[in-house]
Amino acid sequence: MDTRDVIRDINYAYNMSNPILRSYLNQYESMFSKGLSNFQKFDKRSKGWTTASASDALCTMKTKAYIKIIDGITSPIRELGLGKYFQNAPLISKTPLYRTCAIVGSSAFMKNSELGAEIDLHDAVVRFNFAPVKNFERDVGTKTTIRIINNQFLEKKEFTEQLTKRKDMLKDTTLVIWKTTDGIYNGNLYQWMKRSKTFITAYSEWTSELSTNPMYVVNPVSLWRGWDVIQEFYNEPLPPHTPSSGFVGVLLMLPQCEEIDVYGYVRPNWKAHITCHYFAEKCPPQPKQAYHPVRAERHLLLKMNSGDLAEVKNKGRVTLPGFSNVTCV
Repeated sequence: MDTRDVIRDINYAYNMSNPILRSYLNQYESMFSKGLSNFQKFDKRSKGWTTASASDALCTMKTKAYIKIIDGITSPIRELGLGKYFQNAPLISKTPLYRTCAIVGSSAFMKNSELGAEIDLHDAVVRFNFAPVKNFERDVGTKTTIRIINNQFLEKKEFTEQLTKRKDMLKDTTLVIWKTTDGIYNGNLYQWMKRSKTFITAYSEWTSELSTNPMYVVNPVSLWRGWDVIQEFYNEPLPPHTPSSGFVGVLLMLPQCEEIDVYGYVRPNWKAHITCHYFAEKCPPQPKQAYHPVRAERHLLLKMNSGDLAEVKNKGRVTLPGFSNVTCV
């Protein structure tokens, strides 16, 4: 499809004279700010991660926190004429697709870990953004099944150039892209669309002209359901920032895998804590503001861990049972 056709479709979808857009505007405009007030209710909880059982945490994840994908029939995508740019083939199966999965974080903890061979033994491997495997095979392995990418790689020129130059890294890989509602707790899909014209344009251009990869977009409502569960098992109120890419990976793969090993997310005891990537030549300054509830996410992962604690201490490996192996009353 010609890029000019993409731009025409996007512009009309966002044109205020479009009657379908006006209909959704009238339907949702009054809802835009009501979700944020819910954040005030998240005070000290009677159930915190320290007292709840692993079964409690896993069953809450299974019933409340799961990834949904925006497909061609999702409203208002379909009604606005943009459905043809979104996948219709399902990403998430009702039964597990894989026996074992590895989720490989990009943390500096992975450097010199020598976990590459172990990671490659898994049936599916999830990586993030453009974390490389070339020249790091000994530590992070070689296999990639899914890459989870944040919206910056489609919206910002410097990141988009990386996406284009490194297409060889994407060979035989499914891409899953997510974009938040910019800190607006519980934001609905129309609200997300209202703020996402640049993203949807770039995504549509990529899928229509450049990409041979299956490419899926996470429904932002899923991100807030994940945040709700993180908050439920954490004894301090969290700011309304959506979960990290790593936790999105956990949410995505729990129904897909019989068992998941998460690497590079929880620090091994012998590693110093630094904010850096295993492939970085030097570490950037520590950010002043945390944009994701990573500390709370780690607490929840450790609560759900079904593996040997020695593996957490020595390798930073957390093992989670897939939803198919979780029985809930």
